[in-house]
Amino acid sequence: MLLMKASNYGKLNSYRWLYNGFARVLDHNMTVNLDVGTKLGKQALFKLWKEFDLEPMLAAACGEISCSLGGSWLNLLNPSVTAQNFEYKVGFQLDRTFESATGFLSLLPGACSAYRYVGSSGKPLEDMLLGDPTWIQGHNRDRPALSPVNINRHLADDRVICFRIISKPNTQWLLKYVPVTATTDIPITTTDFINQRRRWLNGAFFSTIYVLKRCGHLWRGPVPWRVAILLEELNIPYASKYLESDELNSEAFKSINPNAKTPAIEDPNTGIKLFEAGAIILYLLDTYDTSGSIHSFSGPQKYLELAWMQFQATEQHMYYSQQAWFLYKHPEHVQSALKRYEWTIKRTIGMLEEHLKQTGKTYLTGDEITFADLCFVVTNELIPQLLPGYDPSKDFPHYARWNSALVNRPSYQKIAADRAALGQPLGQVDQKHIDDHIWRNDPDHKW
Repeated sequence: MLLMKASNYGKLNSYRWLYNGFARVLDHNMTVNLDVGTKLGKQALFKLWKEFDLEPMLAAACGEISCSLGGSWLNLLNPSVTAQNFEYKVGFQLDRTFESATGFLSLLPGACSAYRYVGSSGKPLEDMLLGDPTWIQGHNRDRPALSPVNINRHLADDRVICFRIISKPNTQWLLKYVPVTATTDIPITTTDFINQRRRWLNGAFFSTIYVLKRCGHLWRGPVPWRVAILLEELNIPYASKYLESDELNSEAFKSINPNAKTPAIEDPNTGIKLFEAGAIILYLLDTYDTSGSIHSFSGPQKYLELAWMQFQATEQHMYYSQQAWFLYKHPEHVQSALKRYEWTIKRTIGMLEEHLKQTGKTYLTGDEITFADLCFVVTNELIPQLLPGYDPSKDFPHYARWNSALVNRPSYQKIAADRAALGQPLGQVDQKHIDDHIWRNDPDHKW
């Protein structure tokens, strides 16, 4: 398949044709972006493909880009070429190789880089392609999208997409430097050099601002989805709005939630604005579950349901969150903390197992499902990520049957599909990547 454009609308316009046109039809595994004037080294394509084949969580990769030095390296007589050659060597042989050891690259050079389509699809690509001038014109973008910050950051699309990939919630994608080489043309004249660097410097500066403002994307959690599941259970029509970190701190959102966090709701039927999942759940039950389909109106049963909801919020959620922090985010490997929260998670599962076994009931408060059960299901699905390689169904069969009944609810299936569409699949984890990520400094640890 060959596409030739009649007009030059820039690289991002070509990417939009590739990813929004060809890619959706071909449904391919990986894409290699190659600039005109870039010459691949020996077996470069094969080596790139091999890395993606061996590492299932590799989302994007690049190799070393070298400067074209001319015959017999005569271009090195030009001081500008010499300086650029030194910069390229340091940038790739030192910077990119060090970054690769962390699983993140701050830059994927447009001259030659490769992407796994499923890893970059969704928000990463959507955000990158907004810089296409024809897209902006055709969709009549609003003024914030045309602000100097947004326009300039799209000059460094190869930087922004790196952060977007690794910050996709509930995924563990890697970015990697691969030992392949490619040679590219560089500016020879001072005028061309200044024009290129003006674009690079502006893009790098504003993309750095973009990343710093959105570091909170690395700490997304399951709490808002509990509210969404309840909305589905009660068949309440709703519209979801997914906010960026800077939008969470806007005055408009703080008028709903002063704490600047999700979930938060605004009910047009009553005019009520609420934040905090527990308060929202109780409000939805009191207002919309008038038949008592998933909650009790009074008596001991009502307070038992509230007790389980409170247990989920203050015990299960807290322990699981702490394990996630020490497992993935804490800068140091704290073995004692990991062992403690591993034990508390298993203790929590064991307590649920014992309760279900002793009561002989299908659900926590009886044979009919209640909102208390639904509060647990999204957090339950984090176990493969928090206890890699551990299968609770082997030790806790009653717990496993209960959780299976929750997972098979239409409400959960709908939310799981919504999350998958956003690049946030539930209950999916790559064992090899987690093992490499967690225990690279502790290979003898066993769960």
